[in-house]
Amino acid sequence: MLALLTLVHAPLATITWAPTPRFVTAGTWRSYVLPGRSLVTVPAPSLPSFDGMRWTVATHGDIVIPGGYFLGPNPEDSGKTTLFGTAYRWSTKMWIKVLETGKVWQASPGDRERLLTDLQFWRAGVVVLVPSAKNVDALRASVEQFLGPPQRVDDVWLWDVRGLV
Repeated sequence: MLALLTLVHAPLATITWAPTPRFVTAGTWRSYVLPGRSLVTVPAPSLPSFDGMRWTVATHGDIVIPGGYFLGPNPEDSGKTTLFGTAYRWSTKMWIKVLETGKVWQASPGDRERLLTDLQFWRAGVVVLVPSAKNVDALRASVEQFLGPPQRVDDVWLWDVRGLV
């Protein structure tokens, strides 16, 4: 009989998530996200940002997030990598770049229209940023240049886009 022994014990890497915001747990989001609309997190649900996915789980699926939940092949690289979330739209890619670099997005002509097109595609009611997000200042400034200053609602920054899309 062959026995395998562990020679070196290595701890498993873990991630500590920020608590789900009061805006979500208290149900405040319901005043802003009407039926048929979604709550868009900054960044939108993606491999680098699980907030939207975590929040929809915390509300037993009541919060609608862009594209819903998806785990599958990435069509942009012939399926060599996996997407955690749906195929990334322009806004998702832009916010991920800001998240990863900490640099405010340098807007080009047409960028606001691209963002609004994405928000319309997602049927957005609100865009939400948590103050505990990595590179939050750059993310906030990047959104502000397109949508103006946010409102502080409970413990999140919120852009109400119902009148825009």
